[in-house]
Order: sequence, then structure tokens, then C-alpha cells
Amino acid sequence: MAGEPTFWTLTAGDRQWVGAAGGTPPPDQYGTRWYVESESGFRDGEEPDVEILRKPGADGSWEGPITYPGKLIQLSGWFEAPNQEAMYASMEYLRGYLVREPRRGDLVVGDLNNTRPKMLRVRRGGPLVFSPFNERMGEWSMSLLAPNPTIRSPQAKTVFADPPSQAGGMAFPLAFPVGFSALGASDLVDCNNLGDKPTSPVVTFRGPCVNPRVTHTGTGRFVQVNIELFDMEELVVDFGAPSVSYVGANRFNALTSDSRFFTLTEGNNRLRFSCQAPGANARMQVTFYDTWS
Repeated sequence: MAGEPTFWTLTAGDRQWVGAAGGTPPPDQYGTRWYVESESGFRDGEEPDVEILRKPGADGSWEGPITYPGKLIQLSGWFEAPNQEAMYASMEYLRGYLVREPRRGDLVVGDLNNTRPKMLRVRRGGPLVFSPFNERMGEWSMSLLAPNPTIRSPQAKTVFADPPSQAGGMAFPLAFPVGFSALGASDLVDCNNLGDKPTSPVVTFRGPCVNPRVTHTGTGRFVQVNIELFDMEELVVDFGAPSVSYVGANRFNALTSDSRFFTLTEGNNRLRFSCQAPGANARMQVTFYDTWS
């Protein structure tokens, strides 16, 4: 709804700063309130870097890679403190943001009820300027740089799939005599990406199970790891890295040759968990963030 206040929250370690646009911000620990009057860069789409590869002796060009630079965010406004001592204390406190460790923080933008907040990981991208015009009030501005321009939800989403029962199938290596029966256990889980940009999930398989697989039912792509997980052992597959980790060890070589990493596109994505020889504690956990361009 138009006219609702927007809150800007910058968190770095145990430090937190909150500014508000179109409303009254909460006071900081010294009683100073920070008002945001202008901002640029957070919601702006960055101009892509396009590498143009001309076709030799022909019209047109090849499709070169397209990359996006980081976002430079500019915030400015005015502040109001209860007294001069509080004003200078607040200025000094904010001046230490992203200069002392940690030098990176999270900038979250949301409304009063934090409805669908959005976050960028930022560091200082320029000067932090204070211009007091009396003993309690003044103007301020800050520049922040988000090296990764992808906006995401502050909190990760986590969904689970549990095999309902043990079914038949084959586990390798084979033990003879071999019995053939139904397919391995499977279950479906919905991953709803509320953003407008594909996001890479992290999938954790928990044993006991053999040869766990996750399939994107919309595209048919799947990732399967040929490994036996014993009770409560975990295998972590990071689709963004990409990487495969089993009890801290790299098991990328255990991926099947036809495995293909996939992303979760805008909207709902249905994934299927399947494996052989699932036990009572077998489970698949999918963790992801809503992401925006």
C-alpha cells in the first residue's frame, strides 16, 4: 500500500542500525532517530557487462557471456537526537559500522510488519558523512557496496521429504542372490520461490539410504549420488557451488554421469526424493532463499 513506511536495517555482528522512510524510525541505543529521505541502487537493475564476440566474415555475433556488477547503494537523510551528547555518541557508533570487524553486514529492506523483506550482503562502498546543523539534528549519507547484486530473502526456507515406507529396488554393490521388485522409496516436496530470479538450493540427504536422488519434476533434471548413508549420516549437495560433501569429505566423484544441477525458478518447483533401501530416519532436506534481480 502506498504511503507505508519502509525500514532499512543494517546489521553487522552485534551492531544494528535502523532507518525509516515515510515513517518514524525506532530510536537507537542513544535515543537518536534516523530518517531516510533518499535512496538509490538497491532496487535498480545494474547494467550488464556483455562480451560481444563478432562472427568472423559474417553478420552478427556469437552469444558471449553476460555478467552483472555489484550494486552501489546510496542512502541519505536526517537525524534527530535527544541532546548533543547523544548525537555525537550515535554518530561515532554508526561510524564504526563495517570498518571494525566484521567488515560485511546485511542490509534488509522491509515494511513495518517485515512483509516479504529483501536483503543484500554489503560492505562500505564510500564515505559516511554527518553534517550537524544544531545541537540535536543534522544530515547524514552513506554509501554501501553489494559485491553480489542478487537480492534474497533474509531467512532461508527449509522443506522436508520423508520416504513413507521402505520399498524394493536395487542397491549397489550387489549382493547375490539378487531379488527384483518395485522402485525405491520416493516423496514430493514443493519449493516456492517468491522472487523473480532462479535460486540454487542446498539439498541434504540423511540416512539410512542408498544412492539418494533429487529430481526436478518440471524439467526432469536430477542429481544422484551413488553412496550408502548409514543411520543419521548426512550428505550435503550445494547446487550453487556446486559441491558434494559427506561427513566433511568431498564426494563430487560419486555423482552419476547423467546428474545435472538445476535451479529453482520463479514460482513453485516440485522436487522428488528417491533412494533405495530407506530406513526409518531417511530424509531429504531442501534449503533455499527467495531471490530477486
